[in-house]
Amino acid sequence: MDSYQTAIDGYAFDCETIEDAFQKAIARYEYPYRDGAATEDMGEKARVIKLRCYWLGEVYPQHAEFLEHIKQREMFELSHPKYGLIHGRIEAVSVRHDDRLETAEVDVTFVQDLASRETPARYIDVESAGEEFFAVGQQELMDEFAGDVREALGVEAEGVLARDLNPESGIVEQFPGVSTKARNYLKNVESFVGLLAAEAAEAANPANSLLAATDFGTTLPGRVIGTLARTVERYARLRDSLTSSPLRFLQSLKGGLTGLSSRAGRFGKYTRIASGQRLALEAATLYKDDETARQTLRLREQVKSFDALGNYLDPEPAPVVMNVVELERSLAEVRDELRAGIDLARRVESLKTMALQLQEHVGTIKLERDRIVSISLDNALPLHLVCLRQGLPYAYAERLLSINELPHPSFAQGEVSVYVR
Repeated sequence: MDSYQTAIDGYAFDCETIEDAFQKAIARYEYPYRDGAATEDMGEKARVIKLRCYWLGEVYPQHAEFLEHIKQREMFELSHPKYGLIHGRIEAVSVRHDDRLETAEVDVTFVQDLASRETPARYIDVESAGEEFFAVGQQELMDEFAGDVREALGVEAEGVLARDLNPESGIVEQFPGVSTKARNYLKNVESFVGLLAAEAAEAANPANSLLAATDFGTTLPGRVIGTLARTVERYARLRDSLTSSPLRFLQSLKGGLTGLSSRAGRFGKYTRIASGQRLALEAATLYKDDETARQTLRLREQVKSFDALGNYLDPEPAPVVMNVVELERSLAEVRDELRAGIDLARRVESLKTMALQLQEHVGTIKLERDRIVSISLDNALPLHLVCLRQGLPYAYAERLLSINELPHPSFAQGEVSVYVR
């Protein structure tokens, strides 16, 4: 047998794997006057790993501390070089030691716990990722605008782009001596900035927003894109009262920004890209809040509603989370706007990254893939009874409602997605 360096709860030692076994739980159904039995595979029994652990020489005294540690009733963590990280409990221990030779052999029977066989879903911090690439997107949008200025003005563009502007003065008046072509172009830019400044003026830009910490600089691209970003932010803040319904909030914001893009004329390209950036950022924030509510819901599911005598304990109400339809439709609304921006400016890579991150987050939340199966219900059943039939706590009813499109939680019928424990 091969010898490995292994550890249990941080106690390292050399060991050999004596046995790694599992058994099937086979149900036998025997009938009178019939030979043999019908069988049914009920799944695997617990996996049992038998290890022979060695403490030799200088590390010999540590085995006594290890033996004292494993007397606990807690779950243990086995770090095995071949099997990886396994959680479980120690069922049996056999010790042989010799103080004169400073040698100890400890046979350990380790029973793997079911929880260590599940692959937990990994949740990215979608809000932080959204903020990061939103900031990157502002610089990319300024670069896109600068590239279009170079294309429109030719050799004059570098002088126009390099000049620092006074934010309190108009744009055209700060470029004396430019050609008529350049002056007409700058007049259109100034009209666009004036349109943006007048839009949603009744809303204030929050002092602690992400844009407040963004440096747009003092050049023409920063003046235009900074004004655009703040205008789009005011559109979002006007709709804060709708955030309790994320889908309605995103649909309303998208509709308002579509109208702004239509009024922007030849500069609607930048408005459309900024709209996608803002929608993605708002969606990321809403998804982060939704995930926080889901974490709270998972904890509430473990709290009993009744005591041993059947008395109702009146637990705190479960938080409302987005259901599968709201997740899919909200993601579709945002990705549609991001796709439009990508079609207009392929060089703005952050749009693609934001779209991918939102899709991955929703996919993780919606599926928790390895723990969901579909069942067919011939008759309408309440979700609490569906939980009972599937061996789930009745508190899972709220979670099942969030991953299914059901007209009413008391009448679940047809194909229904349920969790497997």
